[in-house]
Amino acid sequence: MISGPKKRLTLLLPLELHDRLKAMAEENGRSLSGYVRQILKRYVRHAEAEGEKGWWTVEK
Repeated sequence: MISGPKKRLTLLLPLELHDRLKAMAEENGRSLSGYVRQILKRYVRHAEAEGEKGWWTVEK
C-alpha cells in the first residue's frame, strides 16, 4: 500500500486510550506503534474505497 521513505510522528494520547490500544496490540501480537499503523492504513483504505462520508469520518 504505502511504501518508500518513512516519516516519524509524535502522538499524544489520553492515558486510557493508550492503555486500551496497548492491550489490543498485545492481543494481536503487535507493538503499539505497529498496531496504530495498521489502524491508520485500514482507515485510509476504507476512506478511499467508501468515500469520505461514513460513521467514522472526522469533520470540523
